[in-house]
Amino acid sequence: MRRKILVRFCDKWAETEKLNDSITPYAREHLTMTEYEARKLQVIHGRGQWYETVDQVGLKILVNVDNGTCDCEMWKMSALPCMHAIAVFMYKREFAHDHVHWYYLKQAWKMTYDGVINPISDESRWPEFQYEIIEPPVIRTKVGSPKKKRRRAPDEPRAPSATFLKRCSKCGELGHNKKTCRSTGSDQ
Repeated sequence: MRRKILVRFCDKWAETEKLNDSITPYAREHLTMTEYEARKLQVIHGRGQWYETVDQVGLKILVNVDNGTCDCEMWKMSALPCMHAIAVFMYKREFAHDHVHWYYLKQAWKMTYDGVINPISDESRWPEFQYEIIEPPVIRTKVGSPKKKRRRAPDEPRAPSATFLKRCSKCGELGHNKKTCRSTGSDQ
């Protein structure tokens, strides 16, 4: 695994050295593909740096070149000009690769692989290291289900029982129901 990483790192470094473009291959491919779609758009110049692009269906999208914004938000999300922005650049006779975020420039790509990764010897040749195993603390929990009633304070009065709030449908008194009624009148 380590060997694959070292080889990949060296291959990428060599690829950045051979690159004759000012932007990364990914960014170049994106701009080329998006430029094809941008040719289908009509560009209308507004005031200042505002431009309006209109597609074949009639959908209008606003582009601000100074702010690097577009209503479709793709330019902001990917840091690569969207097809609407590329259409504006073609209208202004500018190159889209001049408006690519610095992240996609050759220098940034080179900086990614600029560091050095030294190979590591086999694990059997590593120096011995003294360590101690630290046991995690034991957390004791009570077994069983939680209590259904909360504990009252010693001076807190008892709550009225639900049975005292019941009204008998036979005699109309509080404290009992029809089944436990002790009235003398019997309806049976």
